[in-house]
Amino acid sequence: MDGGQTWTYHDPSPATAGMPIVYDALAQPPIGRRSARVTVCSNEGQFYSTDLGTTWHGPYGPGDYQRCTVAASPDEPYVLFVTQLKALYESDDGGVGWTNLGSPDSRRQGRVPFVATNQRTTPIPGPNFFDAWYGDVHLYRGTCLTPSPPAPGGSPRCPKGHFGSNAPRGTGTPPELGLDLGLEPAGVPPAGWDGPFTRTVGGHDDVGDLAFDTTVSVDACPLIFASDGGVHRNVAEGDCHTPQWERSNSGLHALWLWGMDGVHRPGVDAEDLYLMPQDNGPFASQDAGGSAPSWHNGTCCDAFDVAADTVRVLYSVCCFQGNFEPSVLLRAPGLVGGADITDQMPGVVPGFNPIDAFDRWGSKRYVAIVDQVGVFVTSDISAASVTWTQLGAASTPQYPCGIRASVPPRGLPVFYLESGACGAHIADRLWKYVGTSPSGTWKQIDTNGGLSGGFNVWNVDPRNPNRLYASNLGPAGVQMVFSNDGGTTWTNDPELDDLMTGHGVFLYMTDHAQVPGYGLNGYPQPSLVAFDPVDPDVIVAGGVDSGVFLSTNDGHDWTLLDNPTGSSHSSGPHLPRPFFAHFDHDPAGTMYLYIGTVGRGVWRITTPDPEIALSPTAGPRTTGVQVTGGGFDPGGPVEISLAGALVATATAGRDGSFVARFTVPNVAPGKYTVRALSTNAGLAVEATFTVD
Repeated sequence: MDGGQTWTYHDPSPATAGMPIVYDALAQPPIGRRSARVTVCSNEGQFYSTDLGTTWHGPYGPGDYQRCTVAASPDEPYVLFVTQLKALYESDDGGVGWTNLGSPDSRRQGRVPFVATNQRTTPIPGPNFFDAWYGDVHLYRGTCLTPSPPAPGGSPRCPKGHFGSNAPRGTGTPPELGLDLGLEPAGVPPAGWDGPFTRTVGGHDDVGDLAFDTTVSVDACPLIFASDGGVHRNVAEGDCHTPQWERSNSGLHALWLWGMDGVHRPGVDAEDLYLMPQDNGPFASQDAGGSAPSWHNGTCCDAFDVAADTVRVLYSVCCFQGNFEPSVLLRAPGLVGGADITDQMPGVVPGFNPIDAFDRWGSKRYVAIVDQVGVFVTSDISAASVTWTQLGAASTPQYPCGIRASVPPRGLPVFYLESGACGAHIADRLWKYVGTSPSGTWKQIDTNGGLSGGFNVWNVDPRNPNRLYASNLGPAGVQMVFSNDGGTTWTNDPELDDLMTGHGVFLYMTDHAQVPGYGLNGYPQPSLVAFDPVDPDVIVAGGVDSGVFLSTNDGHDWTLLDNPTGSSHSSGPHLPRPFFAHFDHDPAGTMYLYIGTVGRGVWRITTPDPEIALSPTAGPRTTGVQVTGGGFDPGGPVEISLAGALVATATAGRDGSFVARFTVPNVAPGKYTVRALSTNAGLAVEATFTVD
């Protein structure tokens, strides 16, 4: 009553215990002798009030109360519409009696159905009519007729739709994909309905809401359409009531990523990046290093896992199979060409997990999980008939759900398998398998070295299977641990623990909090750890709330890259929920770090890429040593230490380089770490000097 300054709660069902869940409300102004009316739909039914909420009448409605929306005829205020589950209901007597109109959607699911009405110009001669827009999986427009003269009761104003079971899925091919993915055909809508107005006209399925032009009361154009694939604007030329949608998202933000991968290409701008978000379909860029990357987003729906190289991209999307199982596609770089190879996979791959269900272990060589079965490898994913071999069938852990491969320059590939829930917030088990012989054995490693509680986040150096980092959810609390012997022993990283909690600002394990995919059960901070496949000294880690951390000396030192607390540490944004990383070292002396988040988009962070060289690298005590560095913070101070003791300082030039000299102190013979720290950037690199 005062423009939203104060609010008064009115319980539409005071006779029942607790408060109802009100999903939608409709306010109708007074008309003639008819009082203003407020109608709400809730999990307890439909209620209405004619005295601004002082008293309520109801419940009314079709029953089986679920998520719902409510609308009214623009000609007859007593003609109401309510969505319930998979159907649209109409009442022609103010909500007392209801007629089930069914649904115009042949693939209805009752996701978050909505109804909206829109007044149209009455043709002369011709009947008075208005539009009813209905959304479920798809969006439809129905032509509804108002009787002359208007009066309560009578026949339904809006056309009926489908009843009973959904139409079977067909084998339609979306023209933007050029592949047969078993998509349901659009079909012909029921009489009186037009559509669908989603994928076939530039939109996205699984609708949310529709907004009309508020500057006109008749023939108002539907301007904005929201779905779980984003927000779209109507760009139709001519009849705006037959919309053409164009996605209007500003940048790729608010994406729920299930996967991300990148491929290095020579040049600063040339870099392949693949994003696998839920609902929006896969995105591909081949100029991700540029100031304004271009994106190809050819298909819709849920995208999960991706493993790419310079020749091919393997990825999974859902749900085009009749049983809602992920399809697997093999395409060329940029997600063009290729084919659906689901029938060439060893079985159904899992989805809806942040860890991949498949990975590369060489050119044409892939490893994949079959849901509830085990792990399989192939040496040629491009073959006309792909051959798969199961690894260690007899010792396969129960509930395999995430896989990563590590291939050393010499020696056998090593596969690490997560089993359990793979939810990134739940402690799971970690297993190791060496080689590709089918008769090998899966060995559990998350309990080695006295650890217990399992891992929620982990990774392996893709070129050194001995190096692992993990987040251990032990009985004493969360801790970051690493292994340099393939999981035989584990060591705690206290500096990374401290950063994960923001030096005590953030809980290492929350009790109750809402994060996408975590429910309301709380979560551990660690969400990301990844090894640079090119520079073995570079590791990135991340916390749900606490930010993104970088080490340039194999985890000995860490620095915070973003700004989770709004402090002066960084002028950049905060990147919550980091889950994925890709590294690029082009041009020399600079590293582009791509961070994929859940809900905050994908970001490219430019950081120095420091390196040092010693001359000489060995000698007796009192030897003079020159330290040459590059990729440091331009104009920033550099501290040089040997065995932890400061031996020299320098200032980096505008190009990030420096030269420093020190004399080897009086120490015992042996190998010593020479450390160069960029104090402004918080980055450190190391080299080894041998004292004879």
